[in-house]
Amino acid sequence: MKSNTMRKGSVLVLFLLTILTSCQNKIDKEIKPLIEKDSEIDTRDWESLTVYLENNKASNRSFFKDDLIDADKVQSYISSMGSKMRPPLEVRFSTSQVSSEALSVRFYLERSGSMVPYDAPQCTGIFKSAIVDLLNHFPNGDNPQNLIYIVNNAVYPYPTNFTSFIKDKNIFQTTRGIGDPQYTDFAAIFDSILANSRNNQLSILVSDMIYSTKDMKNVNPQKTFNEAKGLTSAIFKPYILEKSALIIRMDADFHGNYYSYDSPSGGKHYSGNRPYYFFVVGDNNVIERIYSDAAYRSFSKFETLKGFEHLYCFAPNGSGTISYYSILPSYTSNRGTFKPARDGRDVQNQIRAISDIVADRASEKFQFAVAIDLSKIIVEEAYKTNPDNYKIQSLDNFTIESITAVSSADITPNNKRYMDKASHIMLLKTDKVKQEQKITVSLLNKFPEWIVQSSSDDDRNTSAPDFATTTFGFQYLMQGIYDAYYSSNEAYYTNFEITLKH
Repeated sequence: MKSNTMRKGSVLVLFLLTILTSCQNKIDKEIKPLIEKDSEIDTRDWESLTVYLENNKASNRSFFKDDLIDADKVQSYISSMGSKMRPPLEVRFSTSQVSSEALSVRFYLERSGSMVPYDAPQCTGIFKSAIVDLLNHFPNGDNPQNLIYIVNNAVYPYPTNFTSFIKDKNIFQTTRGIGDPQYTDFAAIFDSILANSRNNQLSILVSDMIYSTKDMKNVNPQKTFNEAKGLTSAIFKPYILEKSALIIRMDADFHGNYYSYDSPSGGKHYSGNRPYYFFVVGDNNVIERIYSDAAYRSFSKFETLKGFEHLYCFAPNGSGTISYYSILPSYTSNRGTFKPARDGRDVQNQIRAISDIVADRASEKFQFAVAIDLSKIIVEEAYKTNPDNYKIQSLDNFTIESITAVSSADITPNNKRYMDKASHIMLLKTDKVKQEQKITVSLLNKFPEWIVQSSSDDDRNTSAPDFATTTFGFQYLMQGIYDAYYSSNEAYYTNFEITLKH
């Protein structure tokens, strides 16, 4: 009897060990090719692993803590695996997502005379609702490092805590008497945001972005605009390599006095819609993390907020990431024929070079498709799909025929293996391929047209057709920041290369 019990116990242990080994072998098969190719886990690699773990949570419970992926444990496992390989590999981690430390937030609310009417009793509540939704989607709202400030002529601490602010039914009444509401000192505000920003911290400013100084009466507006542009350029210049910033245009109803540039103490009543803005600042890896870390993805879906209209990201030049691209050898819009070049594939079987090119017989033109992942580029979809926003460098004058988001109809059995990680399809065409060449495709980073259209040089007439959609001097504040980031180089998000061979 004892012998049978021992045998059953041994079988059970062997069975459990077999299951455990099988699970480890599967995750090892995911990790091994990632670290063998370059001994590095980058953002794309990390995302691939986290997707695998989320989809196979039941068999990988050891990598989870409180139902979330334990980044430290995964990193430790990968490092250990690399050290046991022959030869041993020292794995580098070049992604901001390998961090278990929660982000904190510093929230700045402008309380000037022209901000209070966004939350007047007659309002629909869209303004406050957008703020509350934004902060409620930020994980760890009870983090004691989360801080709130009131800003106008200076930066002041909020009288209560983060949770009280979210529950406050009249945020401008609670903050009445704090600071001077007649003007906004953007120099002090931006300096505070940039200078006091810490690791793993996000700063959020809510403002109407109307540039004003202490004495605006009888001042030439153009002088004010030049001052605003110079101010933001000078303040941001020291931080352009380490910080990124999102400017998000919002819309809400406004009921109360509006104070034009030449009348800071004598407002005119206005009822209607007005733009306001979220300005989100953090270290480059923090801004990257709110988009790529699963814990912060719901927070970074700014387009779902009530009143959202536009978004633009200031970031170091050329810092955008294209984690995947491949020529599609079989695609319905290809014109002409070609083959993948003998050495034209990378380690992940992405086709980067083609040969044996023959133009289309009917049109005598050549056109081919590239599957590309543009999902990591923080820019509006309409911008990504506009060929005018790209620069092509080639010997045979290639142009972009179209850029479209990948649809289910695009994925066929013949091209599925090249499409799984792509977000868009780009068609490149030319009249004739005459020679071997490299084609370099750059996604340019142009100053946003929506910022120009959102700006006004004169806000004295509240009945003007564009009053409801423009902000006094807004373009100049933003132009200063843009110039700080990109003045010395052609501004671009990212680029990629394709090789054509005989």
